[in-house]
Amino acid sequence: MKTRFVIPVIIFLSIVFFFQSFFLKGLLPIPSDLVVGLFHPFRDSYAKDFPRGVPFKNPLLTDPVTQQLPWRDLALDELKSGSLPLWNPYQMAGYPLLGNVQSAPFYPLNLLLMIMPLSMGWSLLIISQPLLALIFMYLYLRQIGLRRESGLFGSITFAFGGFMVSWLEWGTIGSTALWLPLMLYAVTKIVEKKEILRSLSLLSVAIVCSYLAGHTQTFFYEMILLISYILVFSLKKSKSNFSIFSLFSSIVVSLLLLSPLIWIQFQFIFLSARTIDLNWHIDGWFIPWQNLIQFIVPNFFGNPATGNYWGVWNYGEFLGYVGILPLIFSLLAIIITRKKYVLFFAATALASLLFALPTLIAKIPFQLNLPFISSSQPTRLLFITDFSLAVLAGFGLEAFSRINKKSVILPGFFILCLVGIAIFLYSTGTGDPVHANNTSIALRNMVFPGVFMTISLGIFLLCLFFHKARNLMPGFVIIITLIDLFLVMQKFTPFTKKEYFYPDVQALKYLKDNAGINRVMSLDRRILSPNIATFYRLQTIEGYDPLYLMKYGQLLAASRRGKADISQPFGFSRILTTEKYDTPIINLLGVKYVLSLSEMNDPDLLKVYQQGETRVYQNKNALARTFFAESVTKAIGDQDAISFIFKNKDLSKNVVVQSDEKLDSFYSQGFIEILSYLPNNIELKTSNKGEGFLVLTDNYYPTWRVFIDGKVAKIHRVDFTFRGVVVPKGEHHVEFINTSLAK
Repeated sequence: MKTRFVIPVIIFLSIVFFFQSFFLKGLLPIPSDLVVGLFHPFRDSYAKDFPRGVPFKNPLLTDPVTQQLPWRDLALDELKSGSLPLWNPYQMAGYPLLGNVQSAPFYPLNLLLMIMPLSMGWSLLIISQPLLALIFMYLYLRQIGLRRESGLFGSITFAFGGFMVSWLEWGTIGSTALWLPLMLYAVTKIVEKKEILRSLSLLSVAIVCSYLAGHTQTFFYEMILLISYILVFSLKKSKSNFSIFSLFSSIVVSLLLLSPLIWIQFQFIFLSARTIDLNWHIDGWFIPWQNLIQFIVPNFFGNPATGNYWGVWNYGEFLGYVGILPLIFSLLAIIITRKKYVLFFAATALASLLFALPTLIAKIPFQLNLPFISSSQPTRLLFITDFSLAVLAGFGLEAFSRINKKSVILPGFFILCLVGIAIFLYSTGTGDPVHANNTSIALRNMVFPGVFMTISLGIFLLCLFFHKARNLMPGFVIIITLIDLFLVMQKFTPFTKKEYFYPDVQALKYLKDNAGINRVMSLDRRILSPNIATFYRLQTIEGYDPLYLMKYGQLLAASRRGKADISQPFGFSRILTTEKYDTPIINLLGVKYVLSLSEMNDPDLLKVYQQGETRVYQNKNALARTFFAESVTKAIGDQDAISFIFKNKDLSKNVVVQSDEKLDSFYSQGFIEILSYLPNNIELKTSNKGEGFLVLTDNYYPTWRVFIDGKVAKIHRVDFTFRGVVVPKGEHHVEFINTSLAK
């Protein structure tokens, strides 16, 4: 085999090795087992074969199947229909879909999802993350002077390290992170004045693709590292300002290209309850000090996939493990190498850890309540830590060839062992007494790291005393690291059967056939977990999202409390649900169907369907989704509006409006026919004998416009968070259209 094909073949074999369950067994790298194993009515469909539910591997990975996949599927459906994915009407009474950056509708690799079945396309998207991370990191490490084997070692460390593995199946965080090495590759070439125009274009492409991948926090960290890298190496390398000017111009151009999407996202953030119910004082917001041992023993505190995790919530946020050998080589690089890249990434790794751990300096942004930063969990800085360690690992392997018998290897091992023992003693002795009872779990999970460390020491000693063995050492190091990281991934990451991917079940079929645009609600989080209904195009009042509209959050909080109380905090913790169905707000929201796991003895509820334990009840008091109000009352502020709703005896006739414009107190009631209801376009046909006040119980948002017979009209905020419009007497065509930007 020609030498130039060796690296591509190794990369290909590495991907096949890590995803052998997909390539050899046909299993999907999607945690669909959670859909059928945790939630009704899916569990009911499998109850005959699995009375206790379908076994699932990792309960920590609900987000991909309850957030990323439903959002991406809806967004791409809109694009396929020729419409921009601006609005999601299927959760939380409607909210911005494009403003939710995690929907990532314009990520270039979405082409995979457009040309093949969603389950297969998403699987290939997941696999593309380590594949592209390997390729881009290898290009970068070679560009900064590392040999092929050292570059491959650092690339494997980054692509399959703890951060990339723990967030692998989300499909957004890893897709955002993988573009960083390509950015640095382009910057390095520009600084070295090589292929400047092509490299500038490559830098812009990498920045744009990284943002479009769907995780703003990771993108933000990338930009900080990118700008720091430019300033350090451009100032040091170039005597002119050309490099700095051209590089920052490329960044500015990229951000300008992205500016419409950035504005849409931040518009949503400003109208959201992003900072509500977030508490940076809780354990797990920062990386607990004792969890530093996970850099040496990844499963020291157990693993959620094996059901024995006993550490602070949650495992995935703290997994910075890059492998025993990469960690040793990264420390070796810091000890014996003074190259500029080593110094830079050593400082970067240290800085990222300082801000990820509960240090005094890390708490400053949260104490100052800095926008965006104060609502972002700092544990995600492990991305920067792991990336820096991967670069350092490559330099460490490179430097090892110059070490003699009087090296720092043995002292380094001794120090590492002492540090590990110290963290072990601290970790098992902190917190409540239960920690001490889990020492056996910690010791059991130290076996594999101990074996790898022993093998590593043997290889080092062999190479130190037998110089010829050094030629074989890179191969052994790469193989051992691949096995080490594969064991971590295999233990944590589920691969599931194709039939578990959002299966059709009878209860959902009934709802899809009968609900129409009427809404559905669950009285138990075990039924149709929030956002899953989006995949089945059922409209619900629930939702699970770090971003949700403030007004809607206040409305649902009042409904859950059963009184006109919109005070903070709401207690949702990003998951908006309510178990109270007998409030005026639920009827106003047009909830026609209520799902329950138990019998409901309420005269206002009529059981219309049952599958297994899932019972479907029809709410007799649900209001129509759109109606003409008879009486309009103006409110002074939000509290006045919510109080009116709870005091109102007939919400189908009497509404409260928050508007500066003059409105009549009484209007004519009439007839409304819904001609079309699409995510971004709603068409109605109206008829009334006098001027009417039409109410649409979808969330008010500034990007929506209303046209009456083609002429623009005013949308008023009605009943706290819904839409209302004055319609002239007679027959009219009323059309609500969602635009991309507020005017």
